Amino acid sequence: MRNNEIDAGIMGSFICYRSFKEIGTIPLARFERNGLSTYEGMVFVRKDSNIKDIYELRDKVFVYVDRDTPAGYVYPMYLLKEKGYDADRFFKEVIFAGKHDAAVLMVLDKKADGGSAKDDVYFKLEKEYPRVKDEMKILHKSSAKFPDRTIAVRKGFDVVLTEKIKDALINMDKDEEGKTALKAAGFDRHIPTTIEDFRNLEKMLR
Repeated sequence: MRNNEIDAGIMGSFICYRSFKEIGTIPLARFERNGLSTYEGMVFVRKDSNIKDIYELRDKVFVYVDRDTPAGYVYPMYLLKEKGYDADRFFKEVIFAGKHDAAVLMVLDKKADGGSAKDDVYFKLEKEYPRVKDEMKILHKSSAKFPDRTIAVRKGFDVVLTEKIKDALINMDKDEEGKTALKAAGFDRHIPTTIEDFRNLEKMLR
């Protein structure tokens, strides 16, 4: 998009936020499934650790997902910085799992003392692996509700076509062909998305 090589894309919340801050990308809409179009960040540990909050994880091993995810990196960093800690030096060791489910399972298997990930991934793993529910606990859950899977167009893209695309996406669930396509993708509809939907993320990044 920066080089005008593509006109539009589907982005996670952090990349979408960066894109409109850095190059003026315009968010149009995002997918919704079962009434949900956002996710939250969570910090978790094993129950047998007796750890009560993230601040008791000082000098221990912590697993993030990667630096480009609000749930798996920005949120736990924000919790520490909000209390005045040097988040980059707080843990004895940090691991980047690369995927949300991998971060959860690393804590489950005692490869890290604590970790962070998206709430929907954590709860999905609870259903798939009873051990997650039996052996782990959630310490913190954000109320930020980060927008997920946002469709955005580049700055300078045709204004009239941009509005037509946005209108088509938002009304896609109102005809049978659109419903079929959405169902095949595993979603119910698209909902309007603007820069305002990213203000909680922006606050955490300050």
